[in-house]
Parts: sequence; C-alpha cells; structure tokens
Amino acid sequence: LLSCGDDQALKRLDVEELVGEPVAALEGYPTDMAFCPSVSDKQSSDTAAVCCSDGAFCLISCSTGREEKRVQAYTAGAAIALAWNLEGTALATGGEDGVVKVWSRVGMLRSTVATMPHPVYCICWGRNDALLFSSGKLLTIEQKQQKQIQWKAHDSTILAVDWNPVNHLIVSGGEDCKYRVWDAFGRQLFVSAPLEHVTTALAWAPNGATFAVGSFNALKVCDRTGWTVCREDLQDTGSVLKLAWSADGTLVAGACAGGAVAIAEVANQAIEWKHIRVTILDSKQVEVHDCLEDTTDVLPFRDRIVDVSLSYGTLLVQTAACQVHVYSATDLQSPTVVDVPSARSSVLIQSPKHLLAGWAVYSLEGRRVAPVQCFSGINTNVLD
Repeated sequence: LLSCGDDQALKRLDVEELVGEPVAALEGYPTDMAFCPSVSDKQSSDTAAVCCSDGAFCLISCSTGREEKRVQAYTAGAAIALAWNLEGTALATGGEDGVVKVWSRVGMLRSTVATMPHPVYCICWGRNDALLFSSGKLLTIEQKQQKQIQWKAHDSTILAVDWNPVNHLIVSGGEDCKYRVWDAFGRQLFVSAPLEHVTTALAWAPNGATFAVGSFNALKVCDRTGWTVCREDLQDTGSVLKLAWSADGTLVAGACAGGAVAIAEVANQAIEWKHIRVTILDSKQVEVHDCLEDTTDVLPFRDRIVDVSLSYGTLLVQTAACQVHVYSATDLQSPTVVDVPSARSSVLIQSPKHLLAGWAVYSLEGRRVAPVQCFSGINTNVLD
C-alpha cells in the first residue's frame, strides 16, 4: 500500500504487519496519486504517478525510490487529478485550470482532451479507453470515434467519481452530500439520501459487487445498486480523501485528512446452499452452519481468506497464499489443498466436478486439467 501527504513523502505500508517505510521524497505537495497497473505477472510494474500543487506530475520507481521523470503539466494552477488506463499504457491528468490531458507511459504528451470551465477534481478510465472526468456539477465521457456524453450529475461540485470496468457502472459524489450510481450513458440508477457531511471519496471493489464511500469521520460500503451494506464511524480521522481496494477485494484503505491511513477488512459475508450456511467471520476464519443437523464448525486458516464458494455439496476457500482448500459439505475435517499459480486475478468458479482458480481448471481432487488461454496483453483483473 502506497501513501503520500503534506509531509512531501511517498511511503510504503505493509498491510499485514502495519509497518511503514519511506520510498521517496517529493519536491511538491501531492494532490493525487495512482499506481501503474500490471497486466500480468510477466509484465509487472512498480511505477507510481504523483501530481503536485505546483502543476507538475512525476513518475517514481517504488522499488528504488528514484524519480524517473518529472513533467510540468500545468502552468496556470495545480495538477489535482490523475489516473492510469486499465492496461497501464496511458496516463490522464486534470488541472485546476480545467484542462484534461493524456500522456504516454513515459510522460510524453499525447493529446489535450478537453478544456472545461471549472477545475477537474476527479478523473478515471473505463473500457476501451473511455475517459470520465468531472468539472463543477457536470460529468463528461470522452470516447474514441464516438460522440461526447455530458450531463449534470449533482447540485454542487463533484469531488469523487469511479467507473468499474466489470459492471460498467459509474458512482459519483460531491458537495451536495449525496452519492449517485449511473450507467455508462449517464442514466441515473440510484441516488442516496443526504449524508451528514460531504462525500469526499469513492472506489469500486475490483469485482464490481460493492463500492466504498468516504466522508468526514465515516466509511461505508454499498452494494452495486447503491444500498448500504455496512457503515463504520472513524475516530478523529477527518475526511477520507482517497480510497483504494486490494486486488482481491478483501481490504479497503482510506487516506484521511488527519494524517492517518485507515485500513478495513470486509467481514461477516455469508453464502448459502440448501441447508448449509457459510459465514466469513474475519480474515482467517470461516463458520459453517448445518441447519438440518444444527451443528456449527469454525475453520481456521493460516493465511488471509480471499474468496469462498459453496455449491454442489462442495465448499471452496481460496487464500492469499495461492491455495484453494476443497471441503466436502459432509466432511470438514480432511480438505484437499490445491496449489494455484500466482495469478493476479482472484476469480473462483466451481462446477460439479471441477473448479477454476488462477486461470486454470482443476479437478476437485487437485489435479490440473487445463489452463485457460488468454489473449496476449489482456488484463485479467477486469474479467469476472
């Protein structure tokens, strides 16, 4: 987990040990940050882009802490928003002067996308390199060889927006203390009741099933339709300015105005199959309840739980150690452990006799049947 703040330092935090270490010193005050996505294990990336209040953005190698390039993107104000596209081949920036620009991976200017009348506080990418950004009360989508889509999304300035590539839904929030869910054509699907404070941060979970909402001293998680799943009151942290999910969707981190980084784990998720109910108690425990026999078993795990699937009389538990534990619903004492490749995607699918994990098909006895062939360069993180 990477974080930066007004101390002009870029830091790396181990979410398991909660130990931080400095990565690099920044020349300006950071306003936004994005980590370049890795398409596959063979094409991994360690580059972070940070934009600053002096109108520049810099590309930093997180492994060495060296500033690879610094670009003066804006001269009339600060650079206040930036985002990588899904493949990590292009970087979009938004400025205080309302200008939206697209840059190459190495920091070369490709094009000036739009000039808006108000500052661009948030920007993100969708499928097929569609670009979404805010300006004042408006949201705008720029797409290649297609007509621009623009609509009034809020009654006050928009401060946060995110676009999920899996479900293709947009969530936005602003100074009107509301958050709204939209489809890719700007049609409103959900509007929340006014919150107590301004909506300052939003982020979709990678699988598109939920999204997180940050506000003053508050963090909540909602399902894809917009309804609240849970809410957590934070103590003296101030406004949550930025949110980020882990790649497996089990952890969400928030950068707070008080200088703290809040890390939350998703717990108490439950799935059912016939008379069996499985509940994830915490990051390393699963509870199995049989309604017919009225028995309850708690299964502990050494590593963090990533995903759980229950169907066809078989329970699958995938952990962060790239292992899938296969249990029979009638015998929870002797699981079969399947070692899967270190794939970036955490998709777990089961059939009556096979399971898909790490983009390979296995039998329930742990024998690898066949790999799943993906096109060269495809980003498996956006597959569901």
